[in-house]
Amino acid sequence: MFGEEIAEWLRLGNWAQQVVTLRAAALLLERTGRHAASLTLLLSLDAATPDTAWGSDASDAGAASKAARRSLSRSEGAAIETRAQQLDRAGLVAYALAELHGLHNETSMEGHL
Repeated sequence: MFGEEIAEWLRLGNWAQQVVTLRAAALLLERTGRHAASLTLLLSLDAATPDTAWGSDASDAGAASKAARRSLSRSEGAAIETRAQQLDRAGLVAYALAELHGLHNETSMEGHL
């Protein structure tokens, strides 16, 4: 679902739209139980583009980040923080695409189990 949009924004070099799409993808990952992936994306976005979320976008991202942290151990959270700080924009996009691909594969298999 988001993979095509993320690839298109990357191709066009439109980082402003990319941030919005990646934040929405992080929220989807949180709602589907992929807490580590969601937190990694949210923290990486915060590091790469501070102060770009406002209103309900910021509120939703904050709530997802808190929920993800509650579901992870302290050491897992610390490792995610370290990794998130190391991802540049290209790494962030690649990580998001890989996680969304994994989510797609999981949900595609559910009907076959």
